[in-house]
Amino acid sequence: MHCEQVKERLTNGKTREAIDMLRQPLENTPLYEEWMMVRARYETLHEREMKGLLSTAEAQLEHNRIKVGALF
Repeated sequence: MHCEQVKERLTNGKTREAIDMLRQPLENTPLYEEWMMVRARYETLHEREMKGLLSTAEAQLEHNRIKVGALF
């Protein structure tokens, strides 16, 4: 896993894919808990979007926060 590949996916709107790429390299490291929190935030965001509970601006803001968090 290369950092550049993760960044590329984040840039191209493939946030879930980027987050998933980080799982294996971070397992058994102190950053794994951070990864789990970012993944949970992404899943919550996705669920709220599917239910129509967020405005476009709110969703975009949270997507941006998650992208930044994925780069720890």
